[in-house]
Amino acid sequence: MLASILLGAIVVVLAGMLYRHNREMQRMRELGERLQAVAATGDLDERLSPQAEGSASEIAGSVDRLIERLQVASTAH
Repeated sequence: MLASILLGAIVVVLAGMLYRHNREMQRMRELGERLQAVAATGDLDERLSPQAEGSASEIAGSVDRLIERLQVASTAH
């Protein structure tokens, strides 16, 4: 009986971890799609971080800083 309860608890924990992992991967895919759209259009005014969540928000913030630096460099020339 105790083994069944422990097994059930392990299954629930693993299912929760899988769900979180899938959400993070979806967020990363969405960020990648938005980054591709920015690259295709060349729109340096687009910012990625406002719509990003989770780990993707950290990456989006770094990309936004890179875009800002590119804007400054392109206007300086």
